[in-house]
Amino acid sequence: MAGKIIADTLETGAGADIATSYVVNGSAKQWCNFVGSSASVNDSFNTSSVTDNNTGNFSPQLSSSMGNANYNVACMVKPTSGQSNQTVSRAGNIAYSETPTTGGYRVIIVTGGIGPEDNDKTMTSVLGDLA
Repeated sequence: MAGKIIADTLETGAGADIATSYVVNGSAKQWCNFVGSSASVNDSFNTSSVTDNNTGNFSPQLSSSMGNANYNVACMVKPTSGQSNQTVSRAGNIAYSETPTTGGYRVIIVTGGIGPEDNDKTMTSVLGDLA
C-alpha cells in the first residue's frame, strides 16, 4: 500500500525539532561514482548515464531534472595507480565553456602539471532543487 507522509518538522531521538525543509533542501539530488577511463558507473543516484567527451571530460546526465541550472556541483577524484596524493594536485571543474542544464552538467578532471586526465574514480554530487 503506497502512502504519503506530510510533516513540517521531524523530531530527533534527543527530542530536538528539525524542519523538513533541511532534509529536502540539504540532501544530494544526484550523485555518481564512475571510472574515468571508461565512464562506467560504479554506483549512482538519479544518474541516467555518464558521457565520456574526451580525456578527463565527462557529462553526467540526470534521470530527474533539476528545477533550474543554478545548482551546486561537487567533484572529487581518486588518483590513478602510480600517482602520489602529495605530489600531484587534481581538480574537478565545471567546464568553462559549458553552462549546466537542468538535465546534466560537464566536469573536467585536471591533474597539475599534466592536464586533463582520466582517473580511477571520479565522484560527483548535485545539491539544489528538483523540478
